[in-house]
Amino acid sequence: MGNPADPGKPTAMDYAALGSILLLGAAVRLWGIRWGLPDETHLFSYHPDEFHSLRGALSLAAGDPNPHFFNYGSLYLYLVAIACNWHAAVIGGADLLTALLKGNTAHAEMAAWVLDARLVVVLCALATVHVSWLTGRQLGGNRGGIIAAGLMAVMPLHALNSHYATVDVPQSLFILLCLYFAVRLVSGITLRDCIWAGIAAGLAASVKYNGALVLLAPVLAVLIAPKDAQAVSPPVWKSIPAMLGAAFGAFALTSPYVFLAWPEAWEHIRFEIEHMRVGESPWQDMYPNGWLFHLHVTVFLAALTLLLCRGRSPAAMAPAAVFALLWFLMIGAAGVRYARYEMPLEVCAPVLAAGLAVWFANRRTAVGAAVIAAFALCLFLSINRCLVLSAPDPRDRMLEIIKTQVPEDETLALIWEPWFNVAPVDYCNGGAALRSNPLFARFKRPVRELLVVGLDAAKLEEAQPYAVLTSEFDLPAGAARVSKPHEAVQQALAARKLTEIGPEPVRPIEMPPARDRSDMHYADPIQQLWILQDRSAPAGDG
Repeated sequence: MGNPADPGKPTAMDYAALGSILLLGAAVRLWGIRWGLPDETHLFSYHPDEFHSLRGALSLAAGDPNPHFFNYGSLYLYLVAIACNWHAAVIGGADLLTALLKGNTAHAEMAAWVLDARLVVVLCALATVHVSWLTGRQLGGNRGGIIAAGLMAVMPLHALNSHYATVDVPQSLFILLCLYFAVRLVSGITLRDCIWAGIAAGLAASVKYNGALVLLAPVLAVLIAPKDAQAVSPPVWKSIPAMLGAAFGAFALTSPYVFLAWPEAWEHIRFEIEHMRVGESPWQDMYPNGWLFHLHVTVFLAALTLLLCRGRSPAAMAPAAVFALLWFLMIGAAGVRYARYEMPLEVCAPVLAAGLAVWFANRRTAVGAAVIAAFALCLFLSINRCLVLSAPDPRDRMLEIIKTQVPEDETLALIWEPWFNVAPVDYCNGGAALRSNPLFARFKRPVRELLVVGLDAAKLEEAQPYAVLTSEFDLPAGAARVSKPHEAVQQALAARKLTEIGPEPVRPIEMPPARDRSDMHYADPIQQLWILQDRSAPAGDG
């Protein structure tokens, strides 16, 4: 009752099933992979964080191995750099650096590099499916492996974020890999597994610093391993230092400039720490309690705890269960509210699925039907997301509306600088940070005269622009709880005689928790174009 099942040798049917699952996983991740890529109307993609993934590639193209971006670790940045520069040098591709420095446009080159960065994420996602199979087999034999890989292939949050050139999917790969070795360590402590567990944890932290938390899982596995497992070399007092050393080495080798350029790195890390502490408006105002925001994942945690207490392999479940609980506590304590922070919990699903397979082995239960139902539901939700990603983008539709509804000599007001959240009313749509950078500022080409009013209701009233463009990201409509400045701007807009234009985008069928999560709707934001009917009328005048 203490050790995971011996997975045995995979059969040809097992490999065939795994191959089919990987093909399915690739399909739901490549379908819609080109969504929101830069084109002749916008220099940056419609995801707010994707450009940061190119920083390492741009630095390397300029001959500088320092990525000069340390909000996250450097591993994913280097993987993207290798992919983009290899593509350009070997296959022949876009020269983004030259286009940015000397060109009049750079959207084609930017799109090519962003697509390369997204394909790196897809490869990491498929590798995660494979590690799920390995983990599932370790816990539940061949059947557990197929169940784990099948569910991982269609997990909606993971499938959606696999379309984005961001760090969350790569980090989840290394977190799951570390958990896999933690499961192995419970059944038998070997120096090799200790080192590989440490390397995986170090790589998880090198993608995103908080991934270091997963190192606690293999450490716990070594401490709780049965005495017969601990009797195998090496002893505990050697195993844990080897693991810690491997983790530090893997991090240092793949994020070297965190140490070599520490003053610069610390500035970015300190900013990220403060950002996570303070949070972002309006989402923190709408969801002041982070644990309630992520409350639905407690269902998963409860099931994992049940397996820990009642299942056939409690020791094998313990490392993943403890990690999942600590991760939940960590993301709930943060001030930033994003669904993607739950992804390391989602990739723990193979542990849950394989544990269920072991627990219910040889019992007359409906576990098979439950697994099939869960798979069908996840596949349905993932396909719905793919339909949105492959559909015409609502920002492009809104841009056409603006061109027809706002005269060329009139002013269009915005809450934020032109960014991902609204139609590309300026070719340089990178938000305040990138638009203030001289390298990108020269690409500014607004379609109308723009005025950024922020959350200053008085400035909006004084300026009296012809139209105001907002979105659910900067000014969420119908929210029960927003900040005072948000409320003041909403009241100012409502007080004037405005006509609201902009039909809601077609949105996928979703489980309730996803509906109010901002990062679930990067591909289909709700936008409003407010047209002023009587510019000479005072505010509130009927």
